[in-house]
Amino acid sequence: MTQVELETQNWLGLLTADELANAVAYTQGNHWILVANLAVTLFACALIARSRLLSRIVDGLNATKARPNLSALSAAFVFLLALAVMASPFTAFVDWHRERAFDLSEQPFADWAVQWALLSVLTALVGALIVAGIYWLVRRTGKNWWVWASGLTAAALFVVTFLAPVVLQPLLNTYTPAPEGEVLTAVTELADAAGIEAASIHLYDGSRQSERFTANVSGLFGTARIALSDNMFQQGADPAEIRAVVAHEIGHFVKHHVLVTLVFYSALAGLAFFSTDRLFRAIPWERAGLSVARIEHPGSFPILYALFTVVMFLATPLTSSYSRLLETSADRYALELSNEPGGLAQALMRTANYRAPSPHWLEEMIFYSHPSIERRIGWAMAWKLENHE
Repeated sequence: MTQVELETQNWLGLLTADELANAVAYTQGNHWILVANLAVTLFACALIARSRLLSRIVDGLNATKARPNLSALSAAFVFLLALAVMASPFTAFVDWHRERAFDLSEQPFADWAVQWALLSVLTALVGALIVAGIYWLVRRTGKNWWVWASGLTAAALFVVTFLAPVVLQPLLNTYTPAPEGEVLTAVTELADAAGIEAASIHLYDGSRQSERFTANVSGLFGTARIALSDNMFQQGADPAEIRAVVAHEIGHFVKHHVLVTLVFYSALAGLAFFSTDRLFRAIPWERAGLSVARIEHPGSFPILYALFTVVMFLATPLTSSYSRLLETSADRYALELSNEPGGLAQALMRTANYRAPSPHWLEEMIFYSHPSIERRIGWAMAWKLENHE
């Protein structure tokens, strides 16, 4: 066993057998939840399609005068809100009950429910605006609508991504300027070393929703807000851990991973729209007992949404692999910026209670949005060996 492998195993050995079993159970449960979520979504879409609810809404709005944009907006809003309500028992089990069962959250149900309702309404509203735009493109551009829809998706993702920290996140958490002290000094030094100008450093009550140890960096055009979860302090993180975690998040920022991701998902959405269009036109829906309107009619939206969801589900290995590339890049940047391989390893071990550290390579390839903890600690120890000895 090499020195890197030995040090990596020493870190992993900090997990007890019970903690490891718990992490494996939670992680593998997440894989099944992906499948279950797909099934719940498809079932709800089928029920709404069979009810012809959206067609009745559209026909009612267009009874006296053609209102294609309003009818598409209304039908999409009703559908997205109905979908959220129909899936709410499953969502509550996954996002609230299961998190508490694995000691990853202490959020009271009432608080969770209020935030779920707020997010559901906002998601339905924003989603309806995007869907109305897509239906407008379908009517205007015909069979090439999917090309234009990918551009609309890119614009929408850009707006949502950069408005969320300013508009949405303050609705869910309280952000306050980080207090003077060792942590603020260390984070400020990292931001300066990374060349980030006008960085504001905040503390937020992440413990309200989760026990996870995390931070994030958001912003645009050279400005940034560095936000640290209060879990970092409640869980007794030392400065080396904080430096490593913040450096990782700064890595995402300075390497423009958010913008790159917008391009990636916009291109993926274009492929998914194309596939959805072809599947919709090829499948004889009447034989399945579904009376489906023309693709440009908003009454078809439940079927289009179901098909799009299936395509994106099948793309899980691709999206997971893409995400791992970015996380690997951010890890390498963090090591160079913070010079804290031990701090990074220690921070990674804090995530081992909800991310099995040593998955099978196939499991990691398909499902893991981050490289395995074992792999990431191994890289940190190799970097330490190369740069510290």
